Amino acid sequence: MKTIECKYLGPTNFRGSRIKATDGDHSITVDYDHGARREDAWDGAARAFVDMMGWLPNGGRMHRGDTKSGMVYVFEGYGDSSTLEFKPSPERHATERKRLSDIMVRNGLKATE
Repeated sequence: MKTIECKYLGPTNFRGSRIKATDGDHSITVDYDHGARREDAWDGAARAFVDMMGWLPNGGRMHRGDTKSGMVYVFEGYGDSSTLEFKPSPERHATERKRLSDIMVRNGLKATE
């Protein structure tokens, strides 16, 4: 599975602010759109990278998350080998429900079944 990591590059004497998007093998650097919402500026860099690589030919969705150095993007359901579905065992599910119920009770909330 490929991920896209985006990092902010501050302005220099010669260029304005930019965002660099990379998968570790290839990269693209785009101007930071200060007129856009923060998320839209980062998403634009990730989308430019996806377009450059020719990924997501049948559409698809990306999910983003903040990191210390910028944003990271992952794909939802892209390719059979990269799609994982997490289904906890019944025992694990019961353990997690009990743990969450205990936390709610400690915080004065009513746990529901």
